[in-house]
Amino acid sequence: MFMEKRLSIEGLFTLSAVGAFAGSLVCTLTGKGAVYYEVVAIVLFIYMVGKMLGNRSREKLFEEVDKLRASFDYIYIQTTDTTGRTQIPLTKLTLEDRVVVAPGEAVCVDGIIVSGEGFVKETAFTGEIEPVSKKVGDEVFSGTYSVDGSFIIRPKTLDRKIDLLLSMIEEARQTPSALMEQANRLVKYFLPIVVLISLATFIGWTIYDSWMPALINSMSVLLVACPCALGLATPLAIWSGLWKLAQLGLVSKTGQLIDALAKVTHVVLDKTGTLTEDDLCVSDFIALGEYTNIPNQVKAIVRAVESPIGHPVARALAVLPQESTGESLSVVSSRIIAGKGIKAIVVNTDNKTQEMEVLIGEKQLMPLNIADAFKAPFSDSKKEIYVAINNQPAAIIRLDEAFRETTQDALLELQKMSLAVSILTGDTHKKYNDVHGAKILYGISPQEKDEYIKDIQGKGDKVLFVGDGINDAIAMSESSASIAMGGASELVKSTAMGTLLNSNLSLLPKAIALCQRVHRSVRGSVLYAAGYNIIGMSFAAAGKLHPVIAVLIMLVSSAFVTSRAFRAVRER
Repeated sequence: MFMEKRLSIEGLFTLSAVGAFAGSLVCTLTGKGAVYYEVVAIVLFIYMVGKMLGNRSREKLFEEVDKLRASFDYIYIQTTDTTGRTQIPLTKLTLEDRVVVAPGEAVCVDGIIVSGEGFVKETAFTGEIEPVSKKVGDEVFSGTYSVDGSFIIRPKTLDRKIDLLLSMIEEARQTPSALMEQANRLVKYFLPIVVLISLATFIGWTIYDSWMPALINSMSVLLVACPCALGLATPLAIWSGLWKLAQLGLVSKTGQLIDALAKVTHVVLDKTGTLTEDDLCVSDFIALGEYTNIPNQVKAIVRAVESPIGHPVARALAVLPQESTGESLSVVSSRIIAGKGIKAIVVNTDNKTQEMEVLIGEKQLMPLNIADAFKAPFSDSKKEIYVAINNQPAAIIRLDEAFRETTQDALLELQKMSLAVSILTGDTHKKYNDVHGAKILYGISPQEKDEYIKDIQGKGDKVLFVGDGINDAIAMSESSASIAMGGASELVKSTAMGTLLNSNLSLLPKAIALCQRVHRSVRGSVLYAAGYNIIGMSFAAAGKLHPVIAVLIMLVSSAFVTSRAFRAVRER
């Protein structure tokens, strides 16, 4: 009944249930009057359902946090035996140990590379899908992954960045919602008033008549003041809106999403994986030298070499568009050169004597005698992949992010709704000044995203954050509303209020408009129901309202709120 020494909304449920039970018990024991045990059951059911949903949501989040943390809790350290490494728990790691990371494994420590070279995927902290080349002397962080290289790492600190990130997520999610705090502030004043009216009614009717009508009338006051318009009808109305959102492809885990989206004034979006597709794509293909007139042959060779490889760059090259050359190619051998690219031997199966040595990767992989031949007529920051065949320059392939087809429509529609729109990215390359009129900020870390959200919300804005990476989770927890993309990790989905299953961004403006309609309808209905209950309390105190009628009034006000919300959901 108390929360941090303050009366909470639970007090109204408790009083209503206790009042109905006490009155019914007295009538049962005395054999006089009617009993209302079913009213007790209704009130307790409303309370228990709300509590259960809240607990399930909170437990799910903490399970995902613990699961992610556990995946980084065991570390391989360097040894002198035949295996070269042994696994130990994180708690036994010392700064004198040397951590060994193999290709495809997670980096479980913050430290400095003392041996090895290769690509590291830092999506968890930067949000960028493009792996970063790392070499001796470079710093790496726990929560990242080695794509193709083997590393030996010297721990820099035992206080890992991933632990700080997960702790901030947990702390943010344990903060009470603004809506609950607001409701409790109102109940802090409303609940004593209800108690005083009920008590005054009992005393007055006891003096005026007898204890039996006094008990019935005081119980009527408690029942008509039961917050069922908030505890039953409004949640039903909210869930009808959430059902409609689910039909659109936006699935929520909490009814707060309706209210939160309805109040949004500023939409903040992550760039990579949110506005853009999950993988890189080929933006330009430039054939060079003797291959200038036969680009499709080079494309066919690149596709053959890269298709079996799961590297993010390889996935983009494996779907390189081409016209059929009529040739059948076979990759005889291939070797990944960590941090640089791939070297392969390719033959034409129709002419097996035609063996080709193929190099695909960074410029430093290319032979020195032809490196100067790779000059692209571009000055922007797109990633470039170089191809050499038989020690001759063959092509320059430029990779870039591809914006989702729905990005433009979503950004333009949000701005038409008079909503401010910002884009945050960990990418340090300033490719665009804005995206369809929305400003974009570069080089933003997870903590800086959090500070940015705090800053604009401190100025009065209500922020919706849309993202997909672990690096977005803190900002999501800080924002008034948050939505995860369909391809996001389970931790991010647990942190967000809702998940956009099909990653269709054009649904965002539709969802916000729907929530605004439902919110206006529910707010108006609750105000009406509140006035209705005040009148009901007056009639109850005057002895003009039987407990059964009080329950009916409560149900009528609840049904009225619900019907208004249903109509709002059906509006176009």
